Amino acid sequence: MLTKPMKKIYLPAYGIMTAVLTLLLILAVVTYRNIQAEKQWVEDTLQREGLALIRSFEAGTRTGMMGVSWQRSQIQRLIEEMAKEPDVAYIIILGDKGEVLAHSQPEKVGTFIQEPSGLGKENTLVARVREFPGVGKVYEIIKHFNPLQFPDMTTPMSQMEKMMEEMMSVGRMGKQEEEVQEGGQKAALERWVQWCGGISRHQNQVILLGLKMGTFEEVQSQNIKQALLMAVVLLLVGSAALYFIFVAQNYHLVNRTLGQMRTYTQNVVASMADGLISLDSQGNVVTINPQAAQILGLEEKTVQGRDIREVLEVEGLNLDKMLRSGKKMLEKEVTYQTYKGIKVPLSLSLTPLRDEEDQSIGAVVLLRDLQEIKELQKQVERSERLAALGKLAAGVAHEIRNPLSSIKGFVQYFQRKFHFQGEDQIYASVMICEVDRLNRVISDLLDFARPKEPQLALHSMVEILQHALKLVESDLKSRNIKASFSSMTDLPLVQVDRDQMTQVFLNLFLNALEAMGPEGELTIAVGSDKDRGQIEVRISDTGTGISAENLPKIFDPFFTTKKKGTGLGLALVYRILEAHGGEIRVESQEDKGTTFMVHIPINGL
Repeated sequence: MLTKPMKKIYLPAYGIMTAVLTLLLILAVVTYRNIQAEKQWVEDTLQREGLALIRSFEAGTRTGMMGVSWQRSQIQRLIEEMAKEPDVAYIIILGDKGEVLAHSQPEKVGTFIQEPSGLGKENTLVARVREFPGVGKVYEIIKHFNPLQFPDMTTPMSQMEKMMEEMMSVGRMGKQEEEVQEGGQKAALERWVQWCGGISRHQNQVILLGLKMGTFEEVQSQNIKQALLMAVVLLLVGSAALYFIFVAQNYHLVNRTLGQMRTYTQNVVASMADGLISLDSQGNVVTINPQAAQILGLEEKTVQGRDIREVLEVEGLNLDKMLRSGKKMLEKEVTYQTYKGIKVPLSLSLTPLRDEEDQSIGAVVLLRDLQEIKELQKQVERSERLAALGKLAAGVAHEIRNPLSSIKGFVQYFQRKFHFQGEDQIYASVMICEVDRLNRVISDLLDFARPKEPQLALHSMVEILQHALKLVESDLKSRNIKASFSSMTDLPLVQVDRDQMTQVFLNLFLNALEAMGPEGELTIAVGSDKDRGQIEVRISDTGTGISAENLPKIFDPFFTTKKKGTGLGLALVYRILEAHGGEIRVESQEDKGTTFMVHIPINGL
């Protein structure tokens, strides 16, 4: 059982699919890593920025505390000023137990916030991302806040001096420096506490700095959108490439299929036994197969593009009317005359072609050469006629032979009894001769009517021809006729009845001799046609030839142009060859001679 072949996908399609998927995967991985790297970079940047702000705030606080008029309100004011930065969400300073000492939103000062977890020893840092309604995501940095380590009464003098040196390095010591130098440690400490506005009572202060992440999120969102856009573009480009590959593949497959179908159709049309001509809607020849060109006796190139009404002129048929009517015409027998003047019987069929809208787009003309069919019909008619004539001849011969025997017997009886002399003897001899001639005719009739079954055996056709030629050798010499014999080498033996085949060739030789005058030539050639599996014998003479009118009748019984002929010789030849499965053909022109072609099958019947 035939199965439909699976549609193949070319290697480039697989390659592009793999490439697109690989690029998409690479893009996804790279995009994810870039997002993670950007996220880490954002956090690091925000952390550095936050720490810088915290250090700046601590430095500002530390510097401000060195002034005489510095109060707690100055810290709150400094926080509010720093909170005006566009990226700062809030700044909060928490004291012990979560008390808000300072806040970028002043109304929240004095409230309590849950102390952040994770903050251990001093100088530790906690960073986290939080989200607030109306603000969005905020990067929060939590750190111990210690702008100035406040001394107490138990602080050693050495540490006090170190702290004083730090203050002096800023250049804001003023009057305090004199008191310290005079040894007024206690008084200086009290003044510091007063300058700090009482903030020193909170020993574990924490600063919370919130930085807005909106800008970074927007940048990150843009990067994600660009990555997605690139993925979409890549997907579209890959899909378009795949589509192009599939289209190209289908186009290639369609073209190849059409080419195969075109080649197959052309081979089928070219191998047709009948002629085929396709026409366009105007009746011009579009295509013509070799058989049609051969039937018309024209060349394909000279016919294409011409009007069919000019190419195919037939008697009794109006092609123009048939094309305009759009009707089918099937198996109409017509006669076509070639440019050489040869009339060829044809069977012509014409079928119109229509499109989906039932509009005429042309027609197809089929031509069938009926010459062989007509010849076969003639042979069948001849065989039927000969069979009927044979039955009639057998009956007539039987009825005539008995009276003829009686007549011959009575003539001989009266001839002996009355001793005919003179004219009587002559008449009696003539009667006996005519009776013998009638007997021979009747014998030929009986042989024709009831041909003997051939006794087949392997024989050499060359030997049979040479034997028949030897039988007429004396006649050839008496008429001074030259005979030439040629044969192919290694001819195969054939299964024939030797006597009957000798009779065939003897009749043909005698007919040739009677058709030629003195100085004539008889040519005999033997060959083989391996393609048809036959032995061919050609017997040619230079006699008077046979007229075109009489040529179809020469194998009919009793047809003869000889004065003394019976007309049964060639009819008997035809019947013998027919019994052997062979055939005979003749070519002749008046005053130019005749050629008989005898074909005998090599393998017999």
